[in-house]
Amino acid sequence: MIKECKLIQRLAAVALSIMMVCVFMPSVAFATPAEDDALEASKSELEKAKAAESAAKKAMDDAFKAKPEEAKKAYEESKKTYDNAKSKYDSTVKTSDAKSREVDAAKKQKTDIDKKITDLTKKKDAAHKKVTSLPKEIEESEKAVTDAQAASDAAGREFINKKINENKGKDLDAMIEACKGSENTTVAQIAGSEDFGKLVNRGCSYDNLKKSIAYIKKANEQRATGENKSGELKVSYQLMGTAIISGAIDVYKTGGSLLKSNKDSAFWKSGNSKTSAENLAYSKSAVTAAAKDEAAKEWDPIQTWCVDEKKAGKTDHYKTLTDKKYKATGFAYMDGTDYKVGEYPCVAVQEFNDDTTASVTIADFEKELETFFEPYLKPLNDARSKQKDLEKELEKAKKTEKEKAASIKTRKGELKKATSTLTKKQKELKKADRAKADAKKAMDKARNNMDNCESLSKKAMSLDADKPDTYKDFADLKKLVDAYARAKENTAAKQ
Repeated sequence: MIKECKLIQRLAAVALSIMMVCVFMPSVAFATPAEDDALEASKSELEKAKAAESAAKKAMDDAFKAKPEEAKKAYEESKKTYDNAKSKYDSTVKTSDAKSREVDAAKKQKTDIDKKITDLTKKKDAAHKKVTSLPKEIEESEKAVTDAQAASDAAGREFINKKINENKGKDLDAMIEACKGSENTTVAQIAGSEDFGKLVNRGCSYDNLKKSIAYIKKANEQRATGENKSGELKVSYQLMGTAIISGAIDVYKTGGSLLKSNKDSAFWKSGNSKTSAENLAYSKSAVTAAAKDEAAKEWDPIQTWCVDEKKAGKTDHYKTLTDKKYKATGFAYMDGTDYKVGEYPCVAVQEFNDDTTASVTIADFEKELETFFEPYLKPLNDARSKQKDLEKELEKAKKTEKEKAASIKTRKGELKKATSTLTKKQKELKKADRAKADAKKAMDKARNNMDNCESLSKKAMSLDADKPDTYKDFADLKKLVDAYARAKENTAAKQ
């Protein structure tokens, strides 16, 4: 509403006073000579009424004249009030929008962490499932390896037997039976034990026969040194079989040679040889299947006979290995670890004689070996590869499960912080929204007042005291017009 200025208030007060005078002023009548004093008083009241009328008109005219400027000023003040209110509202909008973005960011962060926890949990559960199921698969793969290994070993035994029989010698089965009937009760007991046949098969395995080939090659290197020039040993299948049987028995640490210098006292005849010998070596290092291959790499029976024993002042095995009279050899590498027997898990046996009628070069022996084992190696290697893959997968699954569990724990800590941050930001947004709502109310109120003031300011430009429609919205002016009208009526009444 338009504020009334002090001038208008004073004029209105004057007009009101005049009106009161007019109302309560007694009527003037012609008096008798006796009432001259009363007539004079009546004239005085008329003058007063006229003065009041004049004052009321002046107050009205001054108010109508001042109203446009007053209305304009009121509009300008209301506009300033609105502008301030709008500025404050705009500021609260920016604050609210900023807080809203912060809430959105906090929600996204929490959602992202939730998603990561979900993904990690899925991966952890998948890994746990593998950790639970893979042992059974590994157990089955181990059995597959064992079966494939057994099939390969049995094939190796078949290979040695076939080659011995082709040369009319005593095969492995015949030698085992000879051992069972030995006067040496220890040898007879060992040959008749449950694990003996398995040990013989292990000696015939592809891996051990390959090791045997490698050791024969090393032996020939020793025989070819400058001081020896003993000539290359050929491979005798009969002596290969003899070494395998002897090695299987020596796993139990019998310490006795089955191949005697006197061939007639041996359990079997070693071909057409006139002389023979045997070198033995033991190792206690390979105590587990996992360590077995490493032990084989570290332990070299040829070095034991040719280097280590020389340092210790022993040369019997070295002399045997480099003796020129021996022309043929057989070698067996035995690993009895899998069967939990004997004191020595690794045994090496090398047989020697001078019979070359049924022998082949080391290259031919190796070629025949590779050709024979070719169909047996693929299923064995596939089974081993699958087992290793499953074991690696299990270790990977265990590692993954552990890592994902740790990551989930970390993410849950992050989630707790993110949830706390989100709650805080939501409270801040709620407070900012309340401030925005309050600012909007104040702005709307100020705008309404400004609109009213602007409307009155425009109307004030066309004010006319003779036209009631132009000042009907100005209560203060209407009062002054009414006061002037009553003053006029009062004056008229006094005349």
